[in-house]
Amino acid sequence: MAAADILICGNMLLTGEHGYYFDDRKINPVDAIENLEKALTEVVETMDRERVKMPVILIKDIAPSNIEHGKSFVSKGFVEFDIQPNMVLNLHYPDFDAYLAAMSTKYRTRAKRAFKKLDGLERRELTLVEIQRELPRIYTLYSEVAKNAGFNMVDLNENYLLALKHDLGNHFRMFAYYHNDELLAFYTTIRNHEELEAHFLGYDKEHNHDKQLYLNILYDIIRIGLESGCKNIVFARTALEIKSSVGAVAQDLWCYLRHRNSIANKFAGTVLDYLKPVEEWLPRHPFKEES
Repeated sequence: MAAADILICGNMLLTGEHGYYFDDRKINPVDAIENLEKALTEVVETMDRERVKMPVILIKDIAPSNIEHGKSFVSKGFVEFDIQPNMVLNLHYPDFDAYLAAMSTKYRTRAKRAFKKLDGLERRELTLVEIQRELPRIYTLYSEVAKNAGFNMVDLNENYLLALKHDLGNHFRMFAYYHNDELLAFYTTIRNHEELEAHFLGYDKEHNHDKQLYLNILYDIIRIGLESGCKNIVFARTALEIKSSVGAVAQDLWCYLRHRNSIANKFAGTVLDYLKPVEEWLPRHPFKEES
């Protein structure tokens, strides 16, 4: 089944509840889900009249705090499933030094060792003009990481990150590591109110080990989140173990899928179990109070 055949309620480029919002002071959860399900069905029926068939509806990333929504979806014939957890770091530290001080000796030493690996590299925040100039290299680095990922539902358009900077301004930031003016790695963040979203990144795999590029990117994002006064960092899915090593904790998110064909819908859960990625990982506990 092609991706074009699915009506998706949610954001395929971000992790979390970005598909809908209800003010619970004005509408109760039961009525909210009734309205959402009705709206999604009406969209599918409208597309039918335009001869665009969408046999599947996917509702993406419902948090455990809204589990009552999930129960309502199941009662309406949706199949509940999860993919991989979202990795979230709570920022209850006044600054980056306090964050490091909260770590056990083992993980604090590991962090400082990683910082030293960046000796000789220059870290820059890129402007819109610089992003445009570096776009071919940026896209190459992104592609190298993306093609080796275990699971990708979306391939970025080459101009996607440039468009984000153009449209979001200072809410979107891109940082890069340079060695002798050669771009070795980049990473991006999106400020979403009190959350910092760790967005797409890319790095030169030949230098990742000796420069600890990916690990340093994670620490940099934490530093940015603290300096920005954010309460949480959403690190999203993938690379679960290394993200847990910097303090991120797994948050289960639930998805709901319904096929319009009742027979096909009965087998949807089995098919999803077969298709969803499996990443074996061991949660790490880098902070003193967790030891």
